[in-house]
Amino acid sequence: GPLTVTRGRDRAHGHYPTLSSIRNAMTSDLSQ
Repeated sequence: GPLTVTRGRDRAHGHYPTLSSIRNAMTSDLSQ
């Protein structure tokens, strides 16, 4: 969800989310 994407963005660089960070965030969301 949106919160996971925000977490992924912060975890990545604190900049705009990269494709991989978004994909990782969505994968985390699904695994939960």
